[in-house]
Amino acid sequence: MSGTNEDYIRRLKNDGHTKLLKEIDAGEITVYRAAIAAGYRKRKKTNSMAEHLTYHWRRSSEKEKIRFIAGNLFTLAPMVDQVVKERRALQAQKSQK
Repeated sequence: MSGTNEDYIRRLKNDGHTKLLKEIDAGEITVYRAAIAAGYRKRKKTNSMAEHLTYHWRRSSEKEKIRFIAGNLFTLAPMVDQVVKERRALQAQKSQK
């Protein structure tokens, strides 16, 4: 099994998990959560909030990312500026060596 949503849905049907399938159809849970509830996979544990954010960022659509950035622009902008300054300083140090 390769672990795709189709694989999990097929397995849920074969194993008689009708309640979980109904919850998926109703949009109450995701296929991923149903697979965890059925014991087909374990929940991925993240070591830090940064890893958690990165995990979800990579899976977000462009529209969701834009909505997030627009909603958090005043918080993000100073942080991005700081990161850019630090990276430039690092590059300057490397080029001097």
